[in-house]
Amino acid sequence: MLLGVPKLDRVMGEVREGDVFLIETVGSLGVELLSEVILNNREKRNVSIILPKGASEKRVLPAEGTEVMVLGEDVHAERLYEILHHIRELPEGSVLVAIRLDVLFLLRPREAVFMFMEDPVSTVQKKKIILIMTVDKRNVDERDMAVFENLATHILDITEIVKGFKVTLVMRVKKSPKGSTGFCEFEIEGGRVSINGPPNAL
Repeated sequence: MLLGVPKLDRVMGEVREGDVFLIETVGSLGVELLSEVILNNREKRNVSIILPKGASEKRVLPAEGTEVMVLGEDVHAERLYEILHHIRELPEGSVLVAIRLDVLFLLRPREAVFMFMEDPVSTVQKKKIILIMTVDKRNVDERDMAVFENLATHILDITEIVKGFKVTLVMRVKKSPKGSTGFCEFEIEGGRVSINGPPNAL
């Protein structure tokens, strides 16, 4: 599967079935990129989205042609089991998008979150499902982020750089089979993502 952003696809290479793609971000930064990935792949693949209740990302993500599962305000064990059951029932080659998994740390004990994560990751690898996760860096400490990073085959780091009155959106490939890159600028124009950066970035 290609993400659909040519410059990024050239650097990261193809995301293969069974791969785990992690987007480290702040709030909903980069959700347009995720939306573009879904739009570029929903005709070819079954797409399911897991997101927390009231997530602002829902307004930007394409609803047509996708199945959405919402985490409730109180994420109890029964709800997590329902989601795991849904993941196990997904057809081979599907795309599973998990938005803001860091919210689980606010609702469940750390050990329960890690136990929950082991199951979907092993399931997507067995069933050759592509898993794309986003994590808000503000809600996860370095130790917890390391757990997510160890699970991932590809990591994209998105953040903002503030210089004076100018705020710039930047991204870097933190981990992929082809290696990593430095930060480069990216912009969203008319719902499309464009990347501008020096050769040593992207």
